[in-house]
Amino acid sequence: MQLEPAMSIPPAFQLFGTPHLLTLVLIAAVALVLPLVVRRFCPAAGRPIAFALAALLLGQEGLQLVLAARREGLSVDLLPLHLCCLSI
Repeated sequence: MQLEPAMSIPPAFQLFGTPHLLTLVLIAAVALVLPLVVRRFCPAAGRPIAFALAALLLGQEGLQLVLAARREGLSVDLLPLHLCCLSI
């Protein structure tokens, strides 16, 4: 009888694999559709929505850096020199 481990290790992230490509398509779709919907149905909400999205993006990047620093320690590898970080 073979026992299953209590916690299985998740599969490694594959660059340009299906989950990665679906995420990229979803981001592009939201980036294209959200401004069109806001302009058409609620133009006055454009500026607050833009500020909220900017705050979420900056907060996520900051939190990611803090968590990485706590997990791995401070190093040059934490500098945001990847395309995902530069897009912000």
